[in-house]
Amino acid sequence: MTVYRAVPGSHITDRDAEVVGPAIEELVRRNGCATAELVVAEAAKKSSPLRAYFEWDDARAAMERRLEQARYLLRSVRVVIVREEREKEFRAFVRVDRGAAGERETVYLPTAKVMSNAAYRQQVVARALSELEEWQERYKEYEELAALFAAIEKARKGS
Repeated sequence: MTVYRAVPGSHITDRDAEVVGPAIEELVRRNGCATAELVVAEAAKKSSPLRAYFEWDDARAAMERRLEQARYLLRSVRVVIVREEREKEFRAFVRVDRGAAGERETVYLPTAKVMSNAAYRQQVVARALSELEEWQERYKEYEELAALFAAIEKARKGS
């Protein structure tokens, strides 16, 4: 018996994975592979179990796409600081959560501001370690990456 689970950190639940996994497996069986286009085409069918995972209101979907494009721009800009003929390059903006519990919002702030604020800095480091753990989980069966896994474990213990 095959069991499907959600990838840690994903936006779907294990229950969702039990719906999505078999539907995509069937898509692979019929087409020899799965692509994003094939998944959308399958989800467009009113009888598809994948349909509920997509936004079908075109205006709303267009706005969601524009928001994703804006996030892409925010993630894509780097800044170069030149001091004493030395360059230091890093991401210009960093995503953080701000506000009181229950009123939190996700915002992007200049990296220098985030690095100089202990709470924001802690958020970014915690997220980075979480992403490393997710990456490690994704590739745990590859022995060639054992040294990297050991470094991740060392960083986790040091934080």
